[in-house]
Amino acid sequence: MINQEEFNKLEVTDKWSAVLTHGDQIGRRVYRSFEIELYYLDIGFVEVWRGIGFQTVHWVELIDYSNAITKYVDLIELRFKDV
Repeated sequence: MINQEEFNKLEVTDKWSAVLTHGDQIGRRVYRSFEIELYYLDIGFVEVWRGIGFQTVHWVELIDYSNAITKYVDLIELRFKDV
């Protein structure tokens, strides 16, 4: 996996591909006309923004930990993988 600086330089489609390959979805919220999914990658938390009802990804960005907690704390579901 790449580091945060390299991730930030990628195009949106490449960021989305990295999220799909390496990320675990841990939350989802709605803001105005967007559905925003929260993923965890080894390099940090990533938000993926889509228009509600659309599959097109408009924005993919790394967010800091405190930002993730404030926006998602009531929405995070813990899922454990079978060991």
